[in-house]
Amino acid sequence: MRSLVAGGKRVCIIATAVLFAVLLSVGCSRSKDRVARHTAEREAPSPVSVTVNPGGPVVIRTTSAEFDVLPSGYVKAYLLKDGSKTTLDEPLPGATGNHLSSGSNETQFTLNFAETKVTTPQGKIGRGKRVEIPAKPSAPWASGLQETFAIEVFDDFPNIALTTQDYKNTGSKDVTLDQVVTQAHRLNAGSSPASTTADATPASAANTQPFDMWSFQGSSYEWGKDDVIHLRKNFSQPNLMGAQLKNGLGGGIPVVAFWNASVGEAVGHVETLPLVLSLPVKVAKDDRVTTEVHLAPKVTLKPGDSYSTPRTFVSVYAGDFYEPLHLYASVLAREGWILENAGNHPQVERDEHQVGHAGRSLVPELWRLGAASGHISRELNQDHG
Repeated sequence: MRSLVAGGKRVCIIATAVLFAVLLSVGCSRSKDRVARHTAEREAPSPVSVTVNPGGPVVIRTTSAEFDVLPSGYVKAYLLKDGSKTTLDEPLPGATGNHLSSGSNETQFTLNFAETKVTTPQGKIGRGKRVEIPAKPSAPWASGLQETFAIEVFDDFPNIALTTQDYKNTGSKDVTLDQVVTQAHRLNAGSSPASTTADATPASAANTQPFDMWSFQGSSYEWGKDDVIHLRKNFSQPNLMGAQLKNGLGGGIPVVAFWNASVGEAVGHVETLPLVLSLPVKVAKDDRVTTEVHLAPKVTLKPGDSYSTPRTFVSVYAGDFYEPLHLYASVLAREGWILENAGNHPQVERDEHQVGHAGRSLVPELWRLGAASGHISRELNQDHG
């Protein structure tokens, strides 16, 4: 009997050891599979393509969007969906996407596509393409300024393009930068086919008013004022961010968005610290909608000094304002800026489901801190001193 019991124990020990070995082998195999999959993803070519045309534009194409960089620095954004290419952008010939002023002097910049450099982005957002293009000022007073325009588009976020401008004083005299404008856009609801508003029946583009679109205004401009509005003729709102207005309000979510039934477009910045800037929205005399990122650095560049704009963005999408806020929140999450009480979501990795989960967790918190209370910038100022 003792022998049988001892034999049974030996059999049990052997079976346990075999089971452990099998589980260890399966675990190692799965781990190797994951490593192999991630390695293959890293080594696979980026789906983002860049085409440099000698006279412009530089065309950056992703799986669902296209961003055309015009010689003036204007970035025209297209949504690619169901075989169609739609946009709200309608730039005037030669219209600039960025310009600056010093006192009463203003200058635009013209990109030199012959010296375009295409590299890979550095940072937490992930793989993609970075395009750098030097530019020269049009005004003689600014001849000593050299601009480097940079645009980045990412594999995991194909519907957004981040841009920066670096201005270097290569001259022998000081240059003061009072006002800097970037991400300037001129929008027309009739630019996209079959344009309609959210509550209207389909109408031809020819019968659509250029301002006939919905808009999300992320600033806390006026207490009780709607954040989501149907734009009307002569509409104008300054959308100051990062500073308190005379009425005690200020701050908000640094995003303005526009959409109709066909396509949407949004502009803002993705810096994780609060910045003093404005995102003005205006229906111009020609009924087109204009917006931009307006900065007032008021810095003096000595010879050799540089000034870089914050990372601003243009995004293109289908749907309402939730889409760009979701995208904005997901980019912030990838940067490591997780809002308090945003949920115990996993760290955003190269996985579409996780990116979506992070964005859905963050959007309500963005709304609570920004659009609902209007104090996101002030809370950030308290957090960061």
